[in-house]
Amino acid sequence: MTRTRDREPALPPGFFYVNQDNYCLVRTRSSPHRYLYADGATSCLILILQGRDAAGDDIALLTHISEPRRIDALFRLVTATFVGPVAVWAQGANPPSAEASVVNARIMMRWLSDHARRERAAGEPEPPWFFDRVHLAIGQGDPIEQELHAFGIDLDRGVVSNRAVPLTLAQRDPTGGMQALFSVFGHQLVPRMLLWDAEQPMPWPLQCSLVNAARKAHWGRIARMSDEDICFACSTTPTCELPWFPQTLRTSAELVERFDTYREPPP
Repeated sequence: MTRTRDREPALPPGFFYVNQDNYCLVRTRSSPHRYLYADGATSCLILILQGRDAAGDDIALLTHISEPRRIDALFRLVTATFVGPVAVWAQGANPPSAEASVVNARIMMRWLSDHARRERAAGEPEPPWFFDRVHLAIGQGDPIEQELHAFGIDLDRGVVSNRAVPLTLAQRDPTGGMQALFSVFGHQLVPRMLLWDAEQPMPWPLQCSLVNAARKAHWGRIARMSDEDICFACSTTPTCELPWFPQTLRTSAELVERFDTYREPPP
């Protein structure tokens, strides 16, 4: 009799996970990704945008962004990509009392207001792109108790929802902790790395740079800290983090401790 292994959670067809401070931008009709999804957002923001590019193709973007510098990077990406009317859904900035939530929400609201569709004066040119539909769920409450941490879009059905999809740590981060290092240390590199295309593997030189930055910060100590200590040391919302948050960072610290930055990875 063959012994069966524990099954990983079943995922929606065409499921594609987007880590923190990553984005996924797809042509909606041709992409193999049919369900874009992110979770674990507390003071962070998860945004979904739909519109068209300069070629007239329907496109969709999902991103999970953590702080002002990365929000600014998103703004530049949207301006460089979208043309004409854009629909946007935004969720996050929770709990609303957290300072980081307030900062992120204010920046986002100002951006949405600056690019909202409006009446133009005679002769005034139409902007290259603008928001014509805005759906906000920002600063609504406890991200755990009210399940406000997850956001996704079913591209086939055109449905956006906060339905949480159960995932293992490996499904969230197949890199074994490198994604967490990018979120924590990417902005410290020269040049700064603020947003990562989730469809692209991280090249070896970038991995080495992230590990070196983590070692300078003595990141390995996280591997021996308790869950509570990790939350209070590393989170802007330590009392509202998702259960897997501490282990995600602990895994990244373990990666740092065993990583050899001076040897090319095996082929």
